[in-house]
This record gives sequence, C-alpha cells and structure tokens, in this order.
Amino acid sequence: MDALGLSDIENDARYMISYSKQLLSPSVLKNLPKSKFIIQMIADDVVTPRGLTIYKQLRRAGYTLALVGINSQNFSMELISMAGYCKFEPGGISDYGLTKVIAGNPKKIFIATNVDSIQQFNDAKTRGFKLFQGFFFEQPPVVMRKDKDIDPLKMNYLRLIQLTSTDDFVDFREISNVISTDVALSYKLLRLLNSAALGLRNKISSITTAVAYLGEESLKKWIAMLALRGIGSDKPLELIRVSLIRARFGELLAPHFRIKRDSKHVFLVGLLSLLHIAVEKSKEELFKELPVAEDISESILTKNGIHSDLLNFYSNYEYSNWDEVSRFSREHHLSSELVNDCYIEAVKWYNDLSSAD
Repeated sequence: MDALGLSDIENDARYMISYSKQLLSPSVLKNLPKSKFIIQMIADDVVTPRGLTIYKQLRRAGYTLALVGINSQNFSMELISMAGYCKFEPGGISDYGLTKVIAGNPKKIFIATNVDSIQQFNDAKTRGFKLFQGFFFEQPPVVMRKDKDIDPLKMNYLRLIQLTSTDDFVDFREISNVISTDVALSYKLLRLLNSAALGLRNKISSITTAVAYLGEESLKKWIAMLALRGIGSDKPLELIRVSLIRARFGELLAPHFRIKRDSKHVFLVGLLSLLHIAVEKSKEELFKELPVAEDISESILTKNGIHSDLLNFYSNYEYSNWDEVSRFSREHHLSSELVNDCYIEAVKWYNDLSSAD
C-alpha cells in the first residue's frame, strides 16, 4: 500500500486484488482496509474444501469477496450467496440460466467479462450485468464511416483542440471568441481556472483575463484538456480518465529520459491518443483535421514516431505488463521509483481536476 501510494490518491474507488496466502497473515487481515479492497477468488479453487474454508475465513474477517470464473461445473448458489461480486466465464452458463441467476440476486453485483464488441456490451446489459470489462472500452463503439459527422455541440471543443495543438502562433483572440460563444464551455473553463488544481493566487473573472493570465504553454495544456472532456462527455468516463493520466504521466517523465523529450509534445501525445474514439473517427481522418506537430501525429499514427514507444509503455503500464514496463524503464534510464511516483502524481492530478469540475 505504501509503494502504490494509495493514501495519496484517496477516492471513492474500490480495489480488486487476487487472493494470495499472504492475505491470511494476521497483520494483513488487521491492516488492509476492508472498505477499500475486494478479494477475488477463482471459483474452481473455492469449490475445494480448503478453498471454501479460506473463502469463509476472509468473509468472517469482513472482506467483500468477488467470485471469478464461474461456469456450469463450479456453479454454486451457496458460493454466490457469500460473494459481493460475481464474474461469469463467457459462455460458461446458458443465457437463460445466467439471466435467471442475475434476476434472482438483485443485491449482488454481476460483472461481464470479455466484452469486446458493442453487441456483447448490449447483450450483457440486457441480461442484467452492472459492471463490464473488455477491449470494447478501448475501441471506437461504431464502425468508422468516411462521412461521420461530429455533433455540432462538440465542434467548439474540436476547434479549440485545433487551435491549441500546434507549435505555430497561437491565436489568443480566436480562442477567446470560441470560448465566449459557448456558455457551458465558458463556465467550465472559468470554474476550472478558479479551482485549487491550478494553484492560482487570484480568481479569474473573465475569459480574456484567463487567456492572458495563463500564457501560451499553460493555455494549450488546459484548454486541450477541457476540450477533451467536452468531446468525450457521452463516452465512458474511463476514456477521459486514461487520456488525461497518460498526458500528465508522460509530461512528468519527459525531463528524466536519457535523451530528454519535449514535455509539451509528450503531454499532447497522451491527451490525443484516444481522441479518435471520442469523435468516432479513424486516427488518419482525425489528424487530417488537427494541425498538430508532425512528431505528435506520427507517434500516434505509426510505430515509428519519436513518442510511439511511449504509447506502448502506457498500455503496458495500464495492463500491468511489468516485464515490458521494466524493459522500457531500463532502456530510458528511469528508475522504478520514479515511474511509480510520476504515475501516482498523475492520478492525483486527475483526481484534483475531477473534484474541481
């Protein structure tokens, strides 16, 4: 817990961790917060006498349990009755049986796994699942079309990203005009600028003042961030969370690389890495509309950009592929402590933004 800095990123989230024998240590049972951690146990293990004893012991200690990998062979209503969360193997139980179990246990939280398409997502919702995980949430939710239009209400946000994602002269007047014509955007920007997240000494009271106060570098970062949240407002929050954490994570790491990188460009690579999903366009089509620096677009569109390896690093970090994370860190002379500290700082930064919105 100390290594992950969980006390520094306090929030309403709960953490699922897999069972290991260390969890039965008296010191762990006494100190691991029961309100924050959910213990996952594999259903095949629990159906054994020893597994059932451990399952019951953890439950008596006050932990919420998640039963993982339930199928027709290990299915047991006794086990489900003791679990707070249940994950079923795809196809492990008939659709009828699954729907019946979920409907008969309204106080349990059922998690659909391997949700890799919009059809699977809709089917899982129809059956009564409340939580979902799978590659669907990283992919565009619709088949891309050349003539896909962006919601008119989002055009202002995309225009702001166009204006702030360039190394050329920043047109402050045009930026102010775009913001000023959108009441909701003006409100969000002023509220964000007035929040503690920026650490400003004086309150911002107008768009013109905000633009002048921030200056070019901060203006690019904060408006791009706010625009991303506006564009992705109807998408899963995780899309926005991951994009913003990637941006700040990379920005914090950039000065420490063996060969230092432009932190402003690194920030935008993370920020824009999932934007094509939010606007439901292909990457190629999107970056025809965004006049970003070539190293930014090339890094996102190809595997040969100067920052393309960062995108792989983000994905490996998010999916706990620690061997690849370690390889990347050694290659770029980054200590594991530094990487961890920067990630925790990025999550704290995101949480501050969320609380200020």
